[in-house]
Amino acid sequence: MSQKVLTGFACNPNVWGVVIIGLGCETVPHAKLKEKIQAMTSKPVVSFGIQDEGGTLKTIEKGVRAAREMAAQAGLQQKELFDISELYMGIECGPPVGDQGLQPGLPGHHSHKTSDHGGGAAGFGPADLRRRGRKGL
Repeated sequence: MSQKVLTGFACNPNVWGVVIIGLGCETVPHAKLKEKIQAMTSKPVVSFGIQDEGGTLKTIEKGVRAAREMAAQAGLQQKELFDISELYMGIECGPPVGDQGLQPGLPGHHSHKTSDHGGGAAGFGPADLRRRGRKGL
């Protein structure tokens, strides 16, 4: 289950690259996780094992260096325009919390605007959790 969740995070379209740090004795070895992610996506993926690299500080140094390099590469990517009909939004809905400046109905407004142009949206909130027998947020 852990491997499935971690590969899911890594394959998320909002993730540009992946840095994996492992101790070297976990049930999901960092090298195998790296291989699985690479088989599922063309994103840059690196992994480091604390025991392999000679300790925590050396591993952190390598991981930070790799993350900075990936961030620099990601920053070079050009934005691409696309038709709104290709957009599908996932919206987390829920009661207003604190003073976040969010206007009631804003998610609904955007989802209707998107679907009016051929796109789509799906919402999920506390009521959905209760219907499924889970505790609300």
